[in-house]
Amino acid sequence: MRRPGLQPLTMTEFSGLTAILGTRHGKEEVIAPLLASSLGLQVEVLHSFDTDRFGTFTGEVARVRNARDTVRAKALAALVEAPHGAFGVASEGSFGPHPEIPFVACGLELVMLTTRDGAVELIGTDLTLETNFASADLRTFDDVTAFAQRTGFPSHALIVMGCDTRLATGASITKGIREWSVLESAVNAIIARDGCAKIETDMRAHLNPTRMRSIARATTSLVLAASSRCPSCKASGFVVSDVERGLPCDACARPTRRPLAEVLVCKRCALRLTRPIDGPTTAPAGQCDWCNP
Repeated sequence: MRRPGLQPLTMTEFSGLTAILGTRHGKEEVIAPLLASSLGLQVEVLHSFDTDRFGTFTGEVARVRNARDTVRAKALAALVEAPHGAFGVASEGSFGPHPEIPFVACGLELVMLTTRDGAVELIGTDLTLETNFASADLRTFDDVTAFAQRTGFPSHALIVMGCDTRLATGASITKGIREWSVLESAVNAIIARDGCAKIETDMRAHLNPTRMRSIARATTSLVLAASSRCPSCKASGFVVSDVERGLPCDACARPTRRPLAEVLVCKRCALRLTRPIDGPTTAPAGQCDWCNP
């Protein structure tokens, strides 16, 4: 997406340029090949880049920005450390309850490509139910074993910490656990001290293959945004930016909160197009505020 008054990028304008990715967590494994094969971008990795300063999953550093602002800050910070780069690229994941499905966990992954002046800013997203995100306070190693098996251990790492407070002492957190012996030792030490242990899935990308797949999908979404052109000004990034709700109820025909259409907006020329969403033409009565108040 380019600011008004700037010429739109063509696909050939990406080719051969360098995108700087700051990560300690192996994200280049999925981001770099997709950007190279689809856009011709060469990804340079800053392995010493301190991503923890933007927030940690275990709370030692709070994330003070929302996810979109955080991923932008990461991409721009990478460009500061590597000023020869044409683009900064970064990803940011957030995990919690699904926004529309009660009691179900989901993951949201954002991947952004931007210039240092913000003239070009493309973003890819992946909102998914495919996540092992979970946390529990447990009092026996048998319970921990069940939790571990349920969340994909040992291919997916775990974190062990005290139950009373997430940051009781620096030694209270053991991250990146991928061996049963290490897990048992860490859990037993915490239980002996506190009576219970908090177990969490480690959501850092290099320790969580499920999340890495989400990053790949978000990168593919970014590539699609780069190739999606505004029919008026030809700028990149002509993608769905909003939805219009009001899918009619199949019982009473009144509008529900289910999406009826999606809205595409060009950030360069402000063209706005609305198109129907493929799928059911009515919503179940159980999702209608009139039939099921």
